[in-house]
Amino acid sequence: MVDLDGKRLMWDKIKELKEKGCTVIVATNEVREAEYLADKITIFSSGKDIVTDTLPNLKDSVKGGDVVDMQFSDPVSPITLQTLKRLPGTVGIIEVDKNRLRISVTRSEDWLPLAVSSIHGNRLASVHITEPSLDDIFMTIVKPKAETK
Repeated sequence: MVDLDGKRLMWDKIKELKEKGCTVIVATNEVREAEYLADKITIFSSGKDIVTDTLPNLKDSVKGGDVVDMQFSDPVSPITLQTLKRLPGTVGIIEVDKNRLRISVTRSEDWLPLAVSSIHGNRLASVHITEPSLDDIFMTIVKPKAETK
């Protein structure tokens, strides 16, 4: 078992080796560690390599995995709501209250510019985006495969 200071020291050493061009392979069950250190992540299930990719690509592979919280200055108009529902990448919309929507989307970086340009007179007060975690990615990729066995 390594304490927090020891872990940080190891992480810094791994980063230093990567910057020098070394290939470093780390096996870990700690999601934060993998997200912080990895250029590529391999997910295993039952001893088999299920997927290997970069973290951004893995996050983008989760359909509806990005959550966009949109707060408006005034109540959301029905026309804006319908337009957002029809945008490519929209998976689901929850009306949190009359001024706030929580929208599950795929690839928020593509979806958000379309959404902002189509909010028909509604004034946007704030936007907060949450991407899927590595835990979410793991469950999305591994769980369906485990259920089919």
